[in-house]
Amino acid sequence: MDIKDCSSLKEIRHHIDLLDREIVLLLAKRGEYVRQAAKFKENIGSVEDKHRINEIITKVEKYANEINFDSSIVSQIYEFMIRIYVEYEKKSFRQRKY
Repeated sequence: MDIKDCSSLKEIRHHIDLLDREIVLLLAKRGEYVRQAAKFKENIGSVEDKHRINEIITKVEKYANEINFDSSIVSQIYEFMIRIYVEYEKKSFRQRKY
């Protein structure tokens, strides 16, 4: 990771703001793929794939461990994020044109 050693709280907040902008962009990109996934689901019950969710959580915990970051933080964020995206995908599924 490329983390700058900051000399003030103002500088730290600036870097956090820059990261937040990137995170929002990535969340939007991920959301678009989630929306597209609804096109390939046969029924609304297939939107929430618990096996796939477990695979994602395991994978991101591994990524966190590889960079020496607390994997429990990552897994909690992803569990919450996935719940939100599942609802978004269900909404997309209901709105799709047949």
